[in-house]
Amino acid sequence: MTDDDLEALFRRARAAAPRPSEGLMARVLADAERLRRERLAPAPRAPARRGWFAALGGWPALGTLLASAVFGVGVGVAQPASLAGLSGAVAGAVLGESVTVSAGLDDPLLAWEG
Repeated sequence: MTDDDLEALFRRARAAAPRPSEGLMARVLADAERLRRERLAPAPRAPARRGWFAALGGWPALGTLLASAVFGVGVGVAQPASLAGLSGAVAGAVLGESVTVSAGLDDPLLAWEG
């Protein structure tokens, strides 16, 4: 076989484009229609609380936030003397007067039993 014969075979092969069978085309189109419907279907929505949970940063951030809140409440309830003096000095410097803040723990109803 010479180069001319080989080139003639390649020319004939290029001229006759292969055609897929009708069955193959039907399967491809059915698969494409199925994928199109899946993409058009609305995705299930996650509960709104998951969005807030993720926005806060997940479990590590939520644990830190909770620990900070508990610490803040503890410091607010059992206020050390050094913080009382500091808060009074800051309030006096800003407002120009003395300010007293009460947590309401001396309320007589809190001591009431029954």
